[in-house]
Amino acid sequence: DIRPFRNDDSRASVTWRDPAYDRDQTREYIRFMKDRNPGLTVLFNDPQLIKEGLTKKWRGHDNHLHLKFKG
Repeated sequence: DIRPFRNDDSRASVTWRDPAYDRDQTREYIRFMKDRNPGLTVLFNDPQLIKEGLTKKWRGHDNHLHLKFKG
């Protein structure tokens, strides 16, 4: 499990709804991981990233990304 990125220097938890959430950096991280790990599934409830096909909605995943590696 990985926390979404923030747009401030805090290391505190953040949800996709929080103004401190950095969608652009989170998106780039997901793209980076998917490029290097074919078949990677990312569970995270940001509706924009779901719409883009980068993540899938999963109960309890508003404040962290769950990476499922194909194996």
